[in-house]
Amino acid sequence: MKITAIVSSIAAFSTLAQASINLSYEKPASGPIVSHSEVRVAWGTTETYDLMLSLVKHEPDTNHWPLGHRPMRIVWMKLRMDAGNASFAFWDIPEVDGKGWYAFEMEGREARDDGKIVTLDRTLTEWFPIHKAGKYPKGGERAQEELKLW
Repeated sequence: MKITAIVSSIAAFSTLAQASINLSYEKPASGPIVSHSEVRVAWGTTETYDLMLSLVKHEPDTNHWPLGHRPMRIVWMKLRMDAGNASFAFWDIPEVDGKGWYAFEMEGREARDDGKIVTLDRTLTEWFPIHKAGKYPKGGERAQEELKLW
């Protein structure tokens, strides 16, 4: 895939002792993110982790969704990844109504042989819209300011 996409800024940086995960995504070169388009998710870690990657939807009702988002699709879980940089092409963006805000979430725990579990904080990319195929406005993007986080 020809990488002409603009790489988003790193939206979250999770730290526990000397451990960290940096998570970002690349918009498709073909334009806005639509249902069934391909989005490349990239991350870097300083330790070996058992990771879980999910697509989540922003939810303003924090009484019902305390984290401010709910899972839409789990991409994979308990995948052991060595320290370093990696990426994954998420190609199954689900059908949505075109009105919400979405992000990729990575969480995991440090892979240790001594039986101790070190859980990382959840790490999110920046929020982005998913448009219905063929139904996005001219220019293809909603302004990031439209998303109001409390």
